[in-house]
Amino acid sequence: MRGPLTPKVTVAGAINLESVDGSPAELVGGGVYAACASAGIAKTKLIGSFGGDVSGSALFELMSQMDIDASEIFTFKSHRTFKWSIHYSSDRQEVLSETREYGDYESMIPDPAPFSTSVLLLASGHPFHHQAVLDRLMKEEETFIMLDTKAVHLLKRSADVQRILPHCHVVFLNEEELVTLMDVFHFQSADQIFGSFVKLQMIIIKQGDRGGTAILRQGKRLNYKAAIPYAGVKDYTGAGDFFAGTLAAMIANRARSSLSDIISVDTLKQSAEAAARSIGYVGAAKCVQLLNSKKGVCYEKIEN
Repeated sequence: MRGPLTPKVTVAGAINLESVDGSPAELVGGGVYAACASAGIAKTKLIGSFGGDVSGSALFELMSQMDIDASEIFTFKSHRTFKWSIHYSSDRQEVLSETREYGDYESMIPDPAPFSTSVLLLASGHPFHHQAVLDRLMKEEETFIMLDTKAVHLLKRSADVQRILPHCHVVFLNEEELVTLMDVFHFQSADQIFGSFVKLQMIIIKQGDRGGTAILRQGKRLNYKAAIPYAGVKDYTGAGDFFAGTLAAMIANRARSSLSDIISVDTLKQSAEAAARSIGYVGAAKCVQLLNSKKGVCYEKIEN
């Protein structure tokens, strides 16, 4: 486990129980996936919490294996953990059912101590959690902040998200989330989004198996293609988190460069490859296979 050195990437995100097609529930989640993707490239810390109704031993073992600083993963012993399950059709192309059992606490962090980091990735998680972490951030002007939000939070927690967005340099959105953002905040174009948030430098629109587009403040657009998973599709959960975590780490490793110099089609392809690796496995196995791929065990290809 890493010591108290300042991490290059700090991930603040969800930790929850996940089950796919009736598989045993595992304590993973968007924060875990993003941190594991980042950890293969840059020194990484995860901030998150879960309830006392589940053992965290497997999670902490995974954090140790991935060499992730887990010193700010907290357990609320008297509360329940968020639970999520999904069932796919036999060809993995359709979601047949999806259920959520919400925990009985907000994702609060009990440690108020300030911290510093090169890159802060606000991964999939509750806006309350994101704001609590932002409030503790030292030297915000020296920190590159990235947000991966969800449509449900844009709809139900729009005021909370609106308070977070002015702090962010990069925002990740899928197509549904982009439409929701523009509808909730009455934007007509990407230019209006950039005009409303002066720190925002890039919007990444994720389009699943069609790849995606990165829109930079200067008006530059970069289109990237999806990757082909060798292992076959097992579970799409967490693909966006792996994409975001990989990109955060690549930015952290080139912190002295401008974003326009860092972001290229090749950079986006590497992030898409991490996402493709993840969909070939279920739960924590995604993270282990990603670590193996960094060692040259299993790489995916980008379509030409």
